[in-house]
Amino acid sequence: MKIESLSFKVGDHIDTDSNPVILTYLGDQLSAETSKERKHLHFGIYKGTDLYFVGHESSLTKLEKRWLNPNTFLKEQKAVDPVAKPTSVPTITPVKTVNNAEEKISFIQTLLDWLKQILVR
Repeated sequence: MKIESLSFKVGDHIDTDSNPVILTYLGDQLSAETSKERKHLHFGIYKGTDLYFVGHESSLTKLEKRWLNPNTFLKEQKAVDPVAKPTSVPTITPVKTVNNAEEKISFIQTLLDWLKQILVR
């Protein structure tokens, strides 16, 4: 798959039902498909143009020859790095039980404003 062939845009939701399919079957737990490991997902960016389905490379040289490091690639693309700038999570302790609709709406709006601040960073 070539990146130019993807029709996704920033902000699009991508899942296993997306077309083209880029998230895929993970293999059966503890099977040959998962190299006798638990079910797990490999996220990689392949440098080649052919179809290549090896899950584990036998050496670092082979790995670096065929694959881009996703962290490096995303940083070069100026993608957000949530690990580099962790966001503190405030503790919200209710001072009283909220019974009326106006107070509930106010609380929800405060929560939404907080979430927007986190997501915009």
